[in-house]
Amino acid sequence: MVIFSGMLARGNPSVHRVVCTEKNIKATMTILWRQRVAIIGMVTAFMAICHTARAAEPVVWDFESGTLSWRPAAKMITVSRAQGVNADGQGKASLRVCGSCKGLADYASSGALPMTTRQFFRLSAWVRIDHPGTDSPLPFVKCVFEAQEPGTWLGQALTARYDTSRMGTWQRLTGEFRVPYGTERGRIVLGSEHRLPEQNSASAEIDVYLDGVTLEPIEHLSIEGKYYLKPVPPELERMRGVHPRLYLTGQRIGELKSAIKTTHAALWKEFIAQADKIARQEPPKYRDESEWTNTEQLYMRPVGDNMPFLALAYVLTGERKYLDSARTWALAACGYPTWGLYEFENSDLSTGHQLFGLALVYDWCWRDLDDETRRTIRETLIKKSAYLFDVAAKGIIVKDSAAYAIHPWPEWDEAFLQNHLWINSCGIAAAGLAIFDEDDEAGRWVAYTLDRYHHTMAVLGDDGASHEGPGYWSYGVEWMLKFMYLARDLTGDDMYDHPWWRKTAMYRLYMGLPQNSWSYSNTTVDYGDSPRYDWYGADYMLRALAHEYRDGYAQWLADALDRANAEHPIARWLNLLWYDPSVKAIPPDGLPTLRHFPDIDLVTARSDWSGDESFVFFKCGPYIGHTAIREFTYCPSSAHHVHPDTGNFMVFACGEWLIRDDGYRAKFTGYHNTLLIDSGEQLGGGGPIFNGAEPHGFQARPRIIRAVSAPGFDHITGDVAEAYPKAAGLRCFVRHLLFLKPDVLIVADDIALDMAHDLELRFHPEQQEGSCSGNAFVMHGKQAVLRLDPLVSEGVDVSAESIIALPKEPDEKGIPLYTVRLRKHGSQWRNAVALSWAKTGGEPVTVTCRAQGDTWTFTAGGRTVTLNWKTGEAK
Repeated sequence: MVIFSGMLARGNPSVHRVVCTEKNIKATMTILWRQRVAIIGMVTAFMAICHTARAAEPVVWDFESGTLSWRPAAKMITVSRAQGVNADGQGKASLRVCGSCKGLADYASSGALPMTTRQFFRLSAWVRIDHPGTDSPLPFVKCVFEAQEPGTWLGQALTARYDTSRMGTWQRLTGEFRVPYGTERGRIVLGSEHRLPEQNSASAEIDVYLDGVTLEPIEHLSIEGKYYLKPVPPELERMRGVHPRLYLTGQRIGELKSAIKTTHAALWKEFIAQADKIARQEPPKYRDESEWTNTEQLYMRPVGDNMPFLALAYVLTGERKYLDSARTWALAACGYPTWGLYEFENSDLSTGHQLFGLALVYDWCWRDLDDETRRTIRETLIKKSAYLFDVAAKGIIVKDSAAYAIHPWPEWDEAFLQNHLWINSCGIAAAGLAIFDEDDEAGRWVAYTLDRYHHTMAVLGDDGASHEGPGYWSYGVEWMLKFMYLARDLTGDDMYDHPWWRKTAMYRLYMGLPQNSWSYSNTTVDYGDSPRYDWYGADYMLRALAHEYRDGYAQWLADALDRANAEHPIARWLNLLWYDPSVKAIPPDGLPTLRHFPDIDLVTARSDWSGDESFVFFKCGPYIGHTAIREFTYCPSSAHHVHPDTGNFMVFACGEWLIRDDGYRAKFTGYHNTLLIDSGEQLGGGGPIFNGAEPHGFQARPRIIRAVSAPGFDHITGDVAEAYPKAAGLRCFVRHLLFLKPDVLIVADDIALDMAHDLELRFHPEQQEGSCSGNAFVMHGKQAVLRLDPLVSEGVDVSAESIIALPKEPDEKGIPLYTVRLRKHGSQWRNAVALSWAKTGGEPVTVTCRAQGDTWTFTAGGRTVTLNWKTGEAK
């Protein structure tokens, strides 16, 4: 008997059993002939059946006897039979793979196996890792797919990850997949998820035992039975047949109609002006690849974002122009041939945004939409949501009537701390809640999103901070709050009782620049890929947090952003739903000026809360936070927006940036204010995107070890060393920031290595040129003058020049970064650089240094601070 798979409507897999007999084959050929299919098609169909038959039985490698069919991937890897070592205690041997892996992605593999497109398989293996390599990420067992043409790689399917908390034990790792479209053969491989960067290759090692590796044909993926809303939650069951139900009910609409005339009047004025502007516009026309180079088709995001404005304006005014416009935008979205191109097709941000907008138009305007429009929107919600669910939950992509799996796309499915997961899953959940009573599958989309969000809550730290920076924080938090509101209201699942959520408004407050300097494009610090402002809001999400936690500081910040016209009103309609006038605004004047976020290990310090204060930022923590790196044995986030910038600091004072970050660029350590060793990279750096698997595999945990504040002086210390690969030979890199408020920052670095290396400390002023004043550099901005003074010059080469920071995409232009460079060759280096500033027309204070053994004394005018290198204390 031969098993092959067919496809039901909307790409849902179904399994059909076909007896491979001469009668069936003849019948199949007769049908094909009647359909006038070419003879080559009949031969191909017959060969496919035979090909499937060859692969129908499980393939098992027990490594007990016979010639080993597994081969090493390179000369430095050895593959051998380990006699007397096995998983179940009954066998005779296992396979041992060991050696040095210089930059390899694969260590050893089986021979080629014939495979047929659309087959389902379960891959499993017993794995034992006694001692992980010094610099080697933990390996996976995976199936690599190849086309007929040699060297054509079609993707890979991975088993689950080895649990490092049970190191040295045999663990059964499994994974399921559907064979990718175009596959001719596959190989079972022991390898890493990513190729190792060259700077780590010298000491990377592998030593792993394998046993009972099994490739087993299955009829369907077990994920099929995982996501169900059974029974339907009573909160949702009560809304069966009722519209609206997403955020609004008949009672809530009545309350809002009253509020927009009283407590919400100012918010209503802003909202309706934006709704009118959208109503006067036409939705963008579809642009294909020849007209638009961005394969994500992100111009569609505003289409989804604009629809709720029009629908809510209609609900609250009853004016037909808003309903007509909502219908026009909704049908435009439904009519786009694709939502994203290639690997992004109907499976990423454009899809998440548009599903959400369509769901609200369908729910809020349901009663007054014509039958044809309602049908079109409903069918689009079903088709697109089912496809996105198949892609994310099952790893199945349906294209041209052929289904195939590919790994690691979509990588956001397990990116529990990344905005793509939150946005896309929120989109299908909103669609599911809008039509749960009209489509039996819709509840699965909601269940999937609940599951993904609970995984997110498990790895959020307790400090409210974001590894992606405040700009991406605003993007992700908006969508998380959108879903969390719906989940509590319609499923009874309350996710708000979490320390991260209680503190995250304070994160946004402390990431804010001095208030009197705010503008539309300049309100926040810009680490990671974040800009210097909120991508979204952040007024309406701050109002949601103010309501939920009775947080007057969040309410103050929302109001202040509104008054300064510094908010980004992408979803301004949420202000009407989330504003609670009973929460009184509290200005931050009485709050501490320094705040340490211990999970991400960020510190911000300011001279005061006057609105004209000096502001210092310092980053020295794990790339994704202590909680996530502890809880997961793999990177639980697509870390593309992280930078290799551990030990980086920034300064804003006198109304402008003085020491800057590089912005949304390629990920290189040299673009940041930190240390370079032999011109190499910190872990994860050196490419267009950050490789989070690398620092996660090495469990790299740089950390803040001191963050203390006094009225005139702050002392912040970071242990940066673990951010660098072991091959760099770094034994110690402790950075001290001594902030003499309000106008002096001393950066003191204690560096030690195993042997002499080329070392370089870089500093990037915002201003793109400077002049020399003795050994110091002086930079003049529009509002400030900055003095950068290397205080230790013996044996140190000091220079300044512009370097070009490469873009994240090859077709974009690089930007110049003015860079002060301090270089030394050696194995030990204690160094101090003083930064001082004043308003334009003033003179920055000159800082001097007196070194006496382990004690260095810095004097700035009438102020003196003493640093003891040995104890790490400063007075």
